Amino acid sequence: TAAPALLPTAAAPAVAAAAPRDDLAARIAAATPDEQRDLLREALREAVRSVLRLPEPPARHDRLMEIGMDSLMAVQLRNRIQALMGLPRPLPATLMFDHPTVEALVDHLLTRTATPAAAAVSAPPAPATPPPGAEGLAELSDAEVEALLLARLEKKP
Repeated sequence: TAAPALLPTAAAPAVAAAAPRDDLAARIAAATPDEQRDLLREALREAVRSVLRLPEPPARHDRLMEIGMDSLMAVQLRNRIQALMGLPRPLPATLMFDHPTVEALVDHLLTRTATPAAAAVSAPPAPATPPPGAEGLAELSDAEVEALLLARLEKKP
C-alpha cells in the first residue's frame, strides 16, 4: 500500500482556486454601495477566520498581525481574496501590510474594483503629489516591481 500523501499535490491549489466563489463579485456589483461594503466585509472576515483558524471572525478594526497573522498567512489570505473576488490582476504581495485591518482591506478592494464613476464617489482623496515614479506601483505584480527595480539599478552610475 502507498503511504498517505503528507503534502498536497500540485492539483490541490487548482482545485481550491476553481471552487465556486459564490459569485461574490457579481453580488457586489449588483448591490448598493452600503450593501457592497457589508457583503465584502463579511466575506473577508470569514476568509480571515478560515486562514487564521480562529473560532470566530475578527472585528472590523482588529489588526491582522496582532491577532496571529504571519507572512505566510498573509500570502494565503491574499490568494484567497484574489480567487474569491475573481480579480483579473494579482493583488500586491504587501496587501496585508498596506491594509492591516478588515475595514482597510474592504476600502482598498472596493476602490480597486469600483467602476470609474463609483470610484470617484467612494474613493478617498488622492494625495496631492505622489512621490516621483510611484504612480500605479501598488497595482504592479511582484515580478513587475522587481523588473522595474532592476532596470533602475542598472541605470545608476
